[in-house]
Amino acid sequence: MNTYPAMNDKIIGILRINDDNLACLYAAQRIEELEKENEWLKRRLLAAEGYGSWETLSSQTVDDIVQNMKDADTLHEEEV
Repeated sequence: MNTYPAMNDKIIGILRINDDNLACLYAAQRIEELEKENEWLKRRLLAAEGYGSWETLSSQTVDDIVQNMKDADTLHEEEV
């Protein structure tokens, strides 16, 4: 199953609506923390790979580069 940032945001909102359930609030908070960490790690990796300064790579640029890498990996898998 593919996941998408927009759907992650919706799920976080749904979890936060159920504020009487501590597990839902915890899950929403953890998802947000992991999303931020993931974004930071992707930017650092791309900067290390020579795609620019990690501070100047925008989220959209990072997402585009990562998607291109995934597409290239998929093509390679299909060829093998």
